[in-house]
Amino acid sequence: MGSPSRAFFIARSSLWRVNLASLKDRLHKDEKPMKILVRNLARNTTEEELHKLFSAHGTLQSCTLVMDKETGESKGFAFIEMPKVGEVKVAIKALNGIDLDGNKIRVKKAEDKVADEKAEK
Repeated sequence: MGSPSRAFFIARSSLWRVNLASLKDRLHKDEKPMKILVRNLARNTTEEELHKLFSAHGTLQSCTLVMDKETGESKGFAFIEMPKVGEVKVAIKALNGIDLDGNKIRVKKAEDKVADEKAEK
């Protein structure tokens, strides 16, 4: 049987792991998905390509390539939603400025439309 101090250490470290897991759960529960704006896309870039590219950096909640209603062609930008802030930051850092289908894409956190409208007034 182990010494009392060893038993105390094991109990204390187990408690620490439980508290840390609880803290992580509480932090992630309040997170809302972050939206990423991807600009300067080639007109032939597809949603599938974007989904594959971004999913390598985390979980995607949505991937929307913006299309022209009249022509049905890409407008050259897209929105990606990812539920975890850390994964969003990694994706932005890794993908901003890369060459995709011959274009140097720009990747950044999307601004809220409501915030933009308030700033104009």
